Amino acid sequence: MEENSADPSRAATKLTTQSPLLPSRPFHNGTENGFQSSSLPHLGDFITKLIEDAYKLQSANAELERTKQLLREAEDKLASSEESKSHLSTEIDRTKQQLRQAENALKREQKMTERLEADNMSLKASLRNHQDLLNGTESLRIRAENTLRAVESRTTILEAVIRKKNEALEQKDEEMQFRIHSYRDYLRKIEGQFRKTWSIIRLLAASNFCGVKDGLISGIFNNHDVLEEGLILAEITREMDGEFVEFVREFRRDLRRTRG
Repeated sequence: MEENSADPSRAATKLTTQSPLLPSRPFHNGTENGFQSSSLPHLGDFITKLIEDAYKLQSANAELERTKQLLREAEDKLASSEESKSHLSTEIDRTKQQLRQAENALKREQKMTERLEADNMSLKASLRNHQDLLNGTESLRIRAENTLRAVESRTTILEAVIRKKNEALEQKDEEMQFRIHSYRDYLRKIEGQFRKTWSIIRLLAASNFCGVKDGLISGIFNNHDVLEEGLILAEITREMDGEFVEFVREFRRDLRRTRG
């Protein structure tokens, strides 16, 4: 490689002086070894050209070696590139497969998302319905509470009215009880008078003293209002014996006939 970097003119001079094709002695105008002196300049040019061609050939040969080396390196790189290409193709196929799987997974996710969105819409609609129902229930609850308050208020008023009525009824019952006791006392007095009168009438009836009986009935007739009230009370209370009640009924018939 150092020779390749040498000067071509120096190499040509060296080859000219050391070449076995040239005579060992210097050229002269005569003839020697069968060469003409007139052909020497052409021979030098030829040799120079030959040396230059040799240099070029050597350079070309070196360049060829470098080219071969580069070609081998390129072939190695190409082989490596083919391997890389094959590996890359495998990776591309694997990537494509993964991409298809990812696309399929994405489609499944999209379908699932659509179903979830549909479910979400359905749940939202159901939630709105439940909310409306809850609002309606709340409104009904408020109305029921208001109705309950009104009922409680009316119940309180009714309880007060019932309490007052009960108090009035109790008071009236007490008054009625008092009046009943008074009527019973009055009835007992009338009953005593009637019993006495009945005894007298029975005695007179036994003596067949009709005139006295008629006079007694006429005297009793003057107080028929008191007697009528007593007879009514006697029938109501049913506290008299059967004989006296029958007498009272007969006596009332006699009073009606007498008044008629």
